[in-house]
Amino acid sequence: MLLVLTNQGAYWVTTWLATSAGADPAVSGGGLAAYNNAYLLWTVPHGIVTVSSSPPCCPG
Repeated sequence: MLLVLTNQGAYWVTTWLATSAGADPAVSGGGLAAYNNAYLLWTVPHGIVTVSSSPPCCPG
């Protein structure tokens, strides 16, 4: 339960920071959309490598 609460708190802080960065007109390219795109660029290759390497390492 503590892990869930910690993750929700971290998500709230990240969303708040990304949204407030996107609200500043002096900062270009910031915001929640930029964070979401960067997160996808990080997680998709990680998922592909994990899923493709998992069966040879741990046969069922």
